[in-house]
Amino acid sequence: MEEKVFEDIRIRIDKKIRKKTDLRTEKDVAIYSFFCHNSDLKRGVIMSGDVKYDIYRYLEETCSEPMKVLERAYNDAVGNHIDIPLNMEGSYYFRSPLSHKAEEVYGEYLIKFVKKGLVSSTKNKLRPLYPLLKGYNYFNDSEFYRKTKSKNSSGRVLIVPEK
Repeated sequence: MEEKVFEDIRIRIDKKIRKKTDLRTEKDVAIYSFFCHNSDLKRGVIMSGDVKYDIYRYLEETCSEPMKVLERAYNDAVGNHIDIPLNMEGSYYFRSPLSHKAEEVYGEYLIKFVKKGLVSSTKNKLRPLYPLLKGYNYFNDSEFYRKTKSKNSSGRVLIVPEK
């Protein structure tokens, strides 16, 4: 029963994203929701690495069985035997096929969302450029989330309708 309630909320959020952003495909809406999920709630700064990771997980769930076998084989044969720790720069050159694809998809969608005016970047000469979510963010929508303010937090709580 609970799963149906959350599925209904997800469908309502997707419809609202489509309406506010003019995105049409399920993949477009899913990836835009990753941008929303991984952006600062006040300023909209997007955490690019987290978006790429969410895209990687999305691709992993939706890819074909042969691709899943290839990804497992890569991780077993190459990923586990490289002497470079995962947080080191060198691991960038030994990315799995899906993580490489996730980075490409992120770049494509970043450009697409910039063209639609949903994402922009900071323009400060002293700091590197960061993408900013300028379009609709369902986490800031009072229809779906209630703000919770405390001294150290400006989080959100999902509004679950009563039965």
